[in-house]
Amino acid sequence: MIYVRLAWRNLWRNKRRTSITVGSMFFAVLLAIVMYAILEGVYGNMIRNMAGFTTGYLQVHSKGYWEDKNLDGAMHYNDAMVEQLEAIKGISTAMPRVESFALASTGISSSPAILMGIDVAREDRVNHLGERTLQGNLLAAGDAAVMIGAGLADKMHLQIGDTLLLLGQGYHAASAYGKYPVAAIVEIGNPELSKSMVYLPLQEIQRMLSMDGMVSSIALMSEPGADIDKLREMVTKAVDTAQYDVMDWTAMMPELLQTMEGDAAGNKIMIFILYMIIGFGLFSTVLMMLTERQHELGIMVAVGTGKRQLAWMVFLEVMLLAVIGIALGTLASLPILHYLDRNPIRLTGDVAEIYASYGFEPIMPVLITPEIFLSQVRIVGFIALLVSLYPTIKLLRFSVMKAIRS
Repeated sequence: MIYVRLAWRNLWRNKRRTSITVGSMFFAVLLAIVMYAILEGVYGNMIRNMAGFTTGYLQVHSKGYWEDKNLDGAMHYNDAMVEQLEAIKGISTAMPRVESFALASTGISSSPAILMGIDVAREDRVNHLGERTLQGNLLAAGDAAVMIGAGLADKMHLQIGDTLLLLGQGYHAASAYGKYPVAAIVEIGNPELSKSMVYLPLQEIQRMLSMDGMVSSIALMSEPGADIDKLREMVTKAVDTAQYDVMDWTAMMPELLQTMEGDAAGNKIMIFILYMIIGFGLFSTVLMMLTERQHELGIMVAVGTGKRQLAWMVFLEVMLLAVIGIALGTLASLPILHYLDRNPIRLTGDVAEIYASYGFEPIMPVLITPEIFLSQVRIVGFIALLVSLYPTIKLLRFSVMKAIRS
């Protein structure tokens, strides 16, 4: 305990030097935490939007369905199967879906459309369709109507109550067509999906496509923080693997994974630069401290202080600097992250167009988890340990006579 007190007093003998070092660490830790939280939030939002509106974090479908995504590879399902999947620990929602394509027409204009037959209650639980509804009302299970993306509504100049004609191909090449009123216009986070998405209640699309009692797949959403790999193993054990395949989002959306990895590489360079600032700032402080105190340290050894004790005291000084910088940077980041969590950054202009071109929602939310803060403790703590090796080795080997004469 006495060494901690000595180290603390030594730090504040030169308040200016200590303040500059702590200040550089404070800003570096603050920026690293905020940047890390934004990056994780953006990537998490991308995955959540794409998984929620398309594949799910995990998906159960008939063997061979994923290769050609043909309705002839649809699977039979029942409520008991859906409930069994939802009962798996870590699975929040199981969403039976029918996915197909059709030509959407108003009689004046036409456009290719993605048909998504959904269990409205379960989809609303995941994708908050009710909150995303810009006009109209959320569909009920038995409605013979459609909800369309805001992009498709703009593209085809559709309003609530207008009629949309859908023409496609059903199960086993059966003719599939339907004439439906537009019940709601929905804001979908993915701009590309918004330009083509048409929602129908599950029972209605099954009737239209001659798929009674069948779905294309069951999309599974996980609880926050769940381990997808472990969940996939649990789901695989719960289904008949002779009939069904279980895939996770990384296998179903490899392009998204590659885009995120490529983007993350550039961002990691910026974070690495911040850590370099921390490292060099701390090292320069240690170097100045040893140079200024050579005579003092030599006298201490001459009067009986062990070199190991001296090295331990200087080591504690370095670690105290790191603790102060981490603590202040972390505390300062909390109100900033809280504000950004309540008011996420919305991108505009060219940057928003770039995000939209990749099919991503132009928004930068933050992710606040203990791991974000713990990671900074580990990394900055490791940097401090590396820096502390220099004075430790230097003090164990330094010449007492040379230090006293300096």
